[in-house]
Amino acid sequence: MDGPSFDKLARLAASGASRRGVLKSAIASALAIAGSGTASVLGAEEAGAARRCKRAGALCTSTRQCCPRETKRLCRVQRNAGNSDTTCCGGAGATCGGKNGDGDDRAPFCCVGFECRGQTCRKA
Repeated sequence: MDGPSFDKLARLAASGASRRGVLKSAIASALAIAGSGTASVLGAEEAGAARRCKRAGALCTSTRQCCPRETKRLCRVQRNAGNSDTTCCGGAGATCGGKNGDGDDRAPFCCVGFECRGQTCRKA
């Protein structure tokens, strides 16, 4: 462990920080020094910036890539799609683009099984 990391841990321990907080900091420091990411140890919420969500309409292979907790998007076939490609599209409560002047959906789109009402995807 390098000097600045050790000093930070020493300050945390002396300040009365929780054992869990000190342990997380120690693990994060050790992994950073080893060149590994912290996401696998601390979880996606702790590693926030390390995790990147795919944009609405981006091709995907799992719902996790679409960050459903934050965006309410799912990895499914989007409504009005001409093929079976799965993309990050709106599930219940996700933001959608509403309708254009002709009554057609605008991006971002809801998934099959959901429809855009106002600017929110709702179960069809």
